[in-house]
Amino acid sequence: MKKFIFIFFLNIFFNNVVFAANGVASFHCDSKDGSANDQSFKINLNNNSMEFGPYFDYRINKITDEKISAKTIRPDTDGTHQSLSFNRYNGNLTLIRWTNPPFIWDLNCRKLDKTKKIF
Repeated sequence: MKKFIFIFFLNIFFNNVVFAANGVASFHCDSKDGSANDQSFKINLNNNSMEFGPYFDYRINKITDEKISAKTIRPDTDGTHQSLSFNRYNGNLTLIRWTNPPFIWDLNCRKLDKTKKIF
């Protein structure tokens, strides 16, 4: 019985290590209105960050069953922040630039490595 319990707990520990190692996913995103294609997007759950394009890094602030949300770490040159919301079910990405009025950009994302599971 002790061996069974030991193996059971060892199995749980081993599975958690495997899931943590797969915490990075890369995507290419196309805007829904067709204005821009092949925008790079990356989620890294290991360090709680998202990267969209070459300019901004985002810090993940909320993870739910449906969405992963993040906000820019530093404001833009005009003092505004941006936020990202990634739908885990359908791959939709929404970027909001918090200006007056807010600028909202909707994109459809596709995973680059189809062999890896999305978190």
